[in-house]
Amino acid sequence: MFRRAALFIIGFGPGIGLGIARAFGRSGYSLGLISRRTTAHRDLAHGLVQAGSTARLFQADAARPESLKRALGEARAMFGGEPEVLVYNAAAAAQGPASALSPEGLAANLRVDVVGALTAAQEVLPGMRRRGSGSVLFTGGGLALNPAVAMSSLSIGKAALRNLALVLHKEAAGSGVKVGLVSVMSPVAPDRPLTADRVGATFLEMHRRPSPDFPAEIQLS
Repeated sequence: MFRRAALFIIGFGPGIGLGIARAFGRSGYSLGLISRRTTAHRDLAHGLVQAGSTARLFQADAARPESLKRALGEARAMFGGEPEVLVYNAAAAAQGPASALSPEGLAANLRVDVVGALTAAQEVLPGMRRRGSGSVLFTGGGLALNPAVAMSSLSIGKAALRNLALVLHKEAAGSGVKVGLVSVMSPVAPDRPLTADRVGATFLEMHRRPSPDFPAEIQLS
């Protein structure tokens, strides 16, 4: 069991998830890394440990509430209670225009994009409220504001996620708990101005903002 402040990140993997984990790990946070494919990401987790972080992998399918709740329970048991920060970074998408989406396919994607986010928030918010501190942060996207025909499913999902984050932000006002999202407005890549490490640093900076000045959203491009 670890007593340092912990970050739980749902949707850990290469890219943004790793960037967030690096930023918090360098700042001394223990890392609960929740991923659908833990085997594929063991090397990433090992790299964080080699860099000096305390990190543990947990398996969950964000589309299945019972799977997500189980993984969060395992992470709580490992790290000694509610995290100081929960980041929801999981997403699912289907290529193609909205006219070609099947209702079943869209519903399946929304179970990851939105329902999983709600499940995760509902799991940690009561404990954070009792403690009077903590942050629940979501990875938003520019598609929420500028939807793309070829990425209609993810556009719908990110729009719904954004509104979930905004209403939770209003609900949390005055509780000591902070809820918001970092909306990634442009592509993330090592050779672009917006890198995964820059996104991760923004999540850390957002969490550190005091409650009176805490924004509902940071748009990053």
